Amino acid sequence: MGDFNQNIDVSEIYEPPKELSANAHVKSMAEYEAMYKASIEDPESFWGEMAKEFYWQTPFEKVGPEFNFDRTKGPVSVKWFLGGKTNLSYNCLDRIIQQGHGSRVAIYHECNDVEDQHASFTYDDLLKKVCRLANALKAEGVKKGDRVSIYLPMVVELPAAMLACARIGAVHSVVFGGFSSESLAGRILDAQSSMVITADGVMRGAKPVQLKAITDKACEITQKDGFQVRRVICVGRLKGTSFEPQTKYDWVEGRDVWYKELVQSQSETCDCEWMDSEDPLFMLYTSGSTGKPKGVLHTTGGYMLGSFATTKYTFDYHPEDVYFCTADCGWITGHSYVTYGPMLNAATQVLFEGVPTFPEVDRFWKVCEKYKVSIFYTAPTAIRSLMKSGDQPVTRNDLSSLRLLGTVGEPINPEAWRWYHRVVGGSRCAIADTYWQTETGSHLITPLVGAMTCKPGSASLPFFGVETAILDENGKELSGECSGRLVLKRPVPSMMRTVHGDHQRFEETYFSQFNGYYFTGDGCKRDKDGFYWLTGRMDDVINVSGHRIGTAEVESALVAHAKVAEAAVVGFPHEVKGEGIWCCVTLNEGEAYDDSLKAELKKQVREVIGAFAAPDEIHWAPGLPKTRSGKIMRRVLRKLALPDYDTQDLGDTSTLADPAVVDVLTETAQRYESEKVQSEVEIADVKDMLNAKRTEEERETRRRDRLESELIELRQNMEARDRVLRQVKAEIKQQEEVKAATEMQLNMQRQIIENKKQEEANWQRQIGDLKRQKQEGSDAKKRLLEENKDLDKELKEKHEEIRTCTAERDKTKKALDVLKRRKALDDEARHEMNLAKAVLKTETENLIREIDMLKKQAESDSKTITDILRDRESLNRALIRCDDRTKDQTKKVKSHDEEAQQLERDVEDIKLDVTDAIKKAYKLDKTREKYGLECSLANSKYMSALEELKNRDNKISELKKNFADVKAKLAQQKQLYEAVRTDRNLYSKKLVESQDEIAEMKRKFKIMSHQIEQLKEEIKEKEERLKRGHHAHNRMQKECEFFKDQMERAKRRQQSLNSHKDTQQAEIKKLESRILEEEDRRKQQKKKYEETISERDVLGTQLIHRNDELALQYEKIKIQQRTLQNGELTYKQRLEESRALSIKLAQLKRELHIGKQQVLNIDDLKREVFQLQRELLQERTKAKHSVFLHRGAGKPDECAPLEKAGRLRSKHI
Repeated sequence: MGDFNQNIDVSEIYEPPKELSANAHVKSMAEYEAMYKASIEDPESFWGEMAKEFYWQTPFEKVGPEFNFDRTKGPVSVKWFLGGKTNLSYNCLDRIIQQGHGSRVAIYHECNDVEDQHASFTYDDLLKKVCRLANALKAEGVKKGDRVSIYLPMVVELPAAMLACARIGAVHSVVFGGFSSESLAGRILDAQSSMVITADGVMRGAKPVQLKAITDKACEITQKDGFQVRRVICVGRLKGTSFEPQTKYDWVEGRDVWYKELVQSQSETCDCEWMDSEDPLFMLYTSGSTGKPKGVLHTTGGYMLGSFATTKYTFDYHPEDVYFCTADCGWITGHSYVTYGPMLNAATQVLFEGVPTFPEVDRFWKVCEKYKVSIFYTAPTAIRSLMKSGDQPVTRNDLSSLRLLGTVGEPINPEAWRWYHRVVGGSRCAIADTYWQTETGSHLITPLVGAMTCKPGSASLPFFGVETAILDENGKELSGECSGRLVLKRPVPSMMRTVHGDHQRFEETYFSQFNGYYFTGDGCKRDKDGFYWLTGRMDDVINVSGHRIGTAEVESALVAHAKVAEAAVVGFPHEVKGEGIWCCVTLNEGEAYDDSLKAELKKQVREVIGAFAAPDEIHWAPGLPKTRSGKIMRRVLRKLALPDYDTQDLGDTSTLADPAVVDVLTETAQRYESEKVQSEVEIADVKDMLNAKRTEEERETRRRDRLESELIELRQNMEARDRVLRQVKAEIKQQEEVKAATEMQLNMQRQIIENKKQEEANWQRQIGDLKRQKQEGSDAKKRLLEENKDLDKELKEKHEEIRTCTAERDKTKKALDVLKRRKALDDEARHEMNLAKAVLKTETENLIREIDMLKKQAESDSKTITDILRDRESLNRALIRCDDRTKDQTKKVKSHDEEAQQLERDVEDIKLDVTDAIKKAYKLDKTREKYGLECSLANSKYMSALEELKNRDNKISELKKNFADVKAKLAQQKQLYEAVRTDRNLYSKKLVESQDEIAEMKRKFKIMSHQIEQLKEEIKEKEERLKRGHHAHNRMQKECEFFKDQMERAKRRQQSLNSHKDTQQAEIKKLESRILEEEDRRKQQKKKYEETISERDVLGTQLIHRNDELALQYEKIKIQQRTLQNGELTYKQRLEESRALSIKLAQLKRELHIGKQQVLNIDDLKREVFQLQRELLQERTKAKHSVFLHRGAGKPDECAPLEKAGRLRSKHI
């Protein structure tokens, strides 16, 4: 086998992104090597610890593996997690919900049509859907071990059906929705599935796929073969949509049932069937080289661990990621990395129903932008096909959310790898090029992108637990840098266990080539760094003259050419070499298919591989025969390469993504054969003509020269015509640019109109704000009046309390006589007096601090009415406290005279405090008067004052709350007063004995009465000051009325502005109608211009056809010239033919003159179109000018932006 990737620099490496490595599950090569070593040397601990993350109804007794790869020692077998019982559906759904992730989105369903109803499903939603279907299947008699065939498109019911089967122990067999009825029937027969789940149809791109009709036909085929499908469950995918009329199917009563009707009555809970680790989970059919499908059987426990581990570590999945795998669930990628692997990791993923090129070639990238995809996994075939469309479809979408890219299905060539990394990944994303098989169930060789460097085209290093080897053709294991056959020395957990119903085929296919090894069937190269490079299938080898050449290395050499998008190589019988190299090549979009490029490609292969590998035949192919998973069906190409390809049976081609490609390739091969035969005949004729020409060359030289001169003249005329056509194209391009400029101007005009509307809306909002502020000002005024009334009421209540205190004082005089008789109580009374003094002193200090705080607050907020009210309330509270303290002192005087003396001193202190408070109130009154003067001068600050009033209202509400607290404290003090009063009654008897001290107490009370009278006078002075405050308040009312007048004037001004604005709007509407008329006129002119363009195209086409006719006539002239040179005609015949030739040449000149005249007519038409466009521009300029004139009547600051925009547009025009 040749040296694959001989043209690739294996030393080219890409380091892992630092940000990705910092958060990766495996952060370095040292960590990878340690984990890999543990997985090989101690699988019991490595896989056992990982398996503990799952729920096992019965814990496993041994991890394993217990296996036999040596057929001489008995049947091949593989077993993992012996004795364990679990359920994959439970671990995918129930376990995740129990961890608290039930509300997390499990699936975003992106439909084929962008206007369809896309949906999202949480893990809770998905569990309910799975349980309903599982209960419905159980009601239909499906039990553990039964097979269920699933033939659905990529809708959420597809993974739900797979999980429902796993939940009840049924074995699901998913058939890709692109398979034919024969393929579906063969898989149903082999699996013996009596239950089929399908859909009425699906739109794949713009084409409907009749899934139900295909299922009906497949059921008919199975019935003819003696097997009856008992039940067909049909999902109404197109039912009730606009695409329903495109569905065509039959309905068999008793067999067919709608999915929705079947599950709607079922319970949303369903008990799991606990499965042994080695119980079957699913089977998936894959085609061999003969096309006969084989059912690959996977089991429960090992597959669960393999798909979980590779999803977690290969894609470095984290909870915040959004994962998007483009594969269909009909292939193994859709099983492991859409349904099971992501859900075992509680992932959020995108389920894509459509195709990458519908409705545009950037559909993949639009989906990534829409859902902020961070992990993207697709096939190299899709990458290469999207490369043909260039970078622009990718770069016009925002792919900044991507952090990891993956490839699957086949080796990716380095050029596609670099494009994927540079354009899609923005040179920042890591790429995981994964190698694995349907048979292995999960990744075998893959980079762990947070730890490993990557090489374009290399699959990197083996995954955990994968022990690989490279053998030569004799089965000898190779070491170091080598190339050979890739095998596995031990099974991975997710490896298949058998082929359904044919274990012998399983052993012969995978274990018969090299005893003791699992043979992958792939060739592989290992470089000096230990990196693995897959070279393609080993059965794809061509023996050319004794040289064994891998098809993959020839394909890689062809694809390395800049113009080649894809290539496929097969061998064909060659009479000299034994086998020849037959190539199908697809070029990049826009590249021309010509014979010179074939020579370049052959030269490329010679330089890269060697002359022995040069292709014998290269066929141009617009597309290659590929399956939906992206694999090339080489058996079709091998049969097309045979000489008797037209009689060959190509087999079942329904699995192809586009079966029509085979017809195109067949027609290409037929055309190639006919052209080949025709060219051989032409070569023989040319040889004969050359021999005849040599004998008469001298005799015909002059005639040839004359004809050649005429030919040169004709060529010159044709070149002149080509120059004229190029000029026409340039002028057309210029006209298109003028058209684009005109549309840009129209868009600018529309934008100006929209801005004007927004300005009007802003004006309306400002008017509403002014109205609200006015209403708030009036509300604040009302609140001030109400608060003044409350203050008046509180003053009256104070007067009543003072009178009550006077009455209590008279009563106390009588009780003082008793105090003289009880001198024994003096010490106790003195002690109580000291305590009261301390309490009173503390309260006095608090009062002083509060007054200081009020003073500071009044000085800082002297410009607001609310602060004045707050100070007034503080003063009232101080007076209330003074009255309370006076009451307390009066009560204490009744008990002993010394307490009365202390009360005198306390009253004097209170008097000083009250005097300070009165001074403070006087200052506040002065401040309020000053504020009134400032308000009269601060008309411009009215709006800010209103906002401050709102803030003060909030503070007043807080003060009211504090006032309520003070009232509560007063209530407590009243309770204390009642208690003291009770004590006073007790002491009244004792006071009778204290008559000797009554006289002294009377004197003291006279002094105290005098002090109370002084307090009354001070209160009267305070009332007078409050009256003056009312006068100031009246002045403020007048100022508010002044503000009202200002508001009324502003309102009238706004009304005038509104009327002016309505006039402007009417004028704008008139101008807009004129603009619409101008646009209609422009459309008519555009239509006339397009008709002119179409006439030009017709004329151009006629000129091209005429050019072709001229070329044919020239060929005829040459042939006649050759005939003349043969000397077979007489002189007379030659003379007549010469005259005929002269007549034809004259006719050709006349036709050329007519063509030139037509070109001139085209020039006249273009000039007329240009004149029409100039007139349109002039009319639009006039309309804009009139708009500016009309809008100029408004305020200068309103018109300035419009005038500036007008100047900019005029400059642009």
